[in-house]
Amino acid sequence: KHLAHALGDAVNATLTAEAAQATPTPIAITATPLPADDAAAMTEDELTALIDEAVTEAFAASNAYANSAQAAAAAPTTEEVQSAQVYYVDANQAIVYAEELLQLYDDMYGDLAYAAIDELNAIESDLEAMTAAVSDLNNTMTGIANTLDQGLAVAEDTIAQAQATADAVTQNVNQAQENFSTWYQSAQTAQEDRRNAALSLAPNQVSAEPRAALQSTVEFAKQGQSAAADYRISAEELTALAQQGANAAASLQATGNPQLQPLSEKVNAVTAHLAEGNIPQAQADIQQLSRSVDALKTMPEFQGLELPQIPALPQGDHSGLPSVPSRPHRK
Repeated sequence: KHLAHALGDAVNATLTAEAAQATPTPIAITATPLPADDAAAMTEDELTALIDEAVTEAFAASNAYANSAQAAAAAPTTEEVQSAQVYYVDANQAIVYAEELLQLYDDMYGDLAYAAIDELNAIESDLEAMTAAVSDLNNTMTGIANTLDQGLAVAEDTIAQAQATADAVTQNVNQAQENFSTWYQSAQTAQEDRRNAALSLAPNQVSAEPRAALQSTVEFAKQGQSAAADYRISAEELTALAQQGANAAASLQATGNPQLQPLSEKVNAVTAHLAEGNIPQAQADIQQLSRSVDALKTMPEFQGLELPQIPALPQGDHSGLPSVPSRPHRK
């Protein structure tokens, strides 16, 4: 899928050697620290922000390569071409990193944030087009480097081809930037809409009897723990949990019991965090809800109440989760 990966080892070795000799002006990168080594502790918000930053960096690195190649092709020398090829390495790595983050988002949130997947697919297509254009420019510039290494003059047709290919990179970046410009805000809006929809779902089974309300609450917590155990949640799971949560919260309020009514806020907090893709916080909320229910069992009016235990998640069990890709290191 990543055309940039298809470049031969010999080309990459040549670029690495040239990079050691060249000293271009580095691309300024303001990097947000990664929130986790794997995806378990990463929220949808954090991953969305990383994608926004990474794709923006890919645009900047690709434009920097196109500009450097344009300048080098105008009056080709070995030093100028080597300098341009260092920017190719940056662009290549930046695009691959952005693509890997998009794949991670699809893996972790594709079943929940399905409304954003079409846009993500369009972004991936734009990055693939950028990769192809950057790869074409690299091939042309590598040919120029080989010509110069042989002590030969670069043909005018080759110079024109390099400049046209650099223009194609810029055009691809401009088109991709236009398509990407609204994605971050759209993703945040979609998440907010998803949260509001989950919390506004009307209850369809309410009981004012305290024991029944507690039973409904425990069932909600168990279902939430089960759904979030793999650190992913689907739209179908969210709909079912939101309904169960609406029933539990309404029942707790309907009891009129001041010891039970505050639990409805904790139920709603779980629903909200699940809808927002904040699985780590939702899991913490569920455990807090479980402790609150356990504390109620010691009160006289609830003595003898048989409530199933809400299972705790195994600590550190992140099996099956993808790793967060490493950010490219740029000197």
